[in-house]
Amino acid sequence: LTDWLTASQQSGDNSQTITLSASRNSSVTTDRNATIAFQTDDGLKRPVTVRQSRLVESLSLSISELQLATAGEQKTFVVQSNTAWTIMGSEPWFSLSSTAGEGNQEIAVTTLPNTVEDDRSATLTVHGTDRSATITLRQTGIEVNLTATPLSLSFDAKSQPKTVQLSGTANWTITSSAEWATVDRLAGTGTGAINVTCADNMQTVSRSATVTITWKGGKFDCQLTQAAATLP
Repeated sequence: LTDWLTASQQSGDNSQTITLSASRNSSVTTDRNATIAFQTDDGLKRPVTVRQSRLVESLSLSISELQLATAGEQKTFVVQSNTAWTIMGSEPWFSLSSTAGEGNQEIAVTTLPNTVEDDRSATLTVHGTDRSATITLRQTGIEVNLTATPLSLSFDAKSQPKTVQLSGTANWTITSSAEWATVDRLAGTGTGAINVTCADNMQTVSRSATVTITWKGGKFDCQLTQAAATLP
């Protein structure tokens, strides 16, 4: 017999029932076979072939997503498997209690505090032999705020720059809807003064544009109007 197959008895006489016991086949890729030879006292042989199928792999996770606190915390998920597995996808802002194992196992995810306003996420992939499963980790960024005043500016046909005052803690970016309306800063963080400049309006009709300040919490639209040129 092989090391994975045993018989209830090795010898006997007359009619008897022989019980064969096979250990677990942990391979998910290979069936295994063995041949048992029954031989009588007069030398007559009767071979019996025993076949054991490969393991049908099972792999899943208890949840598909973990939402983690901004301040950092520990949460768990469970790998549910009947084979060996490994976890890929680690990043510096979190740690895992284990990245490899076999069978069912609880995995603890411990995150560092998120000290910036941007949310962050990572995808962990648990690989078996022929199967895989994923879980997404998400951690929100810190709370930020921003205000902008004024949200309406009027310019003469020929005018000096005017200021929009930003107050708060958020990152922000600025765009203008017109080439003739420009700002002295396109991006920044927190409190600051933004100088808005309008090129001279040489036309005899007034014109308008929008300066948009975008931040994590939304956007502010500052409406610009510029007077028409005066005829000589």
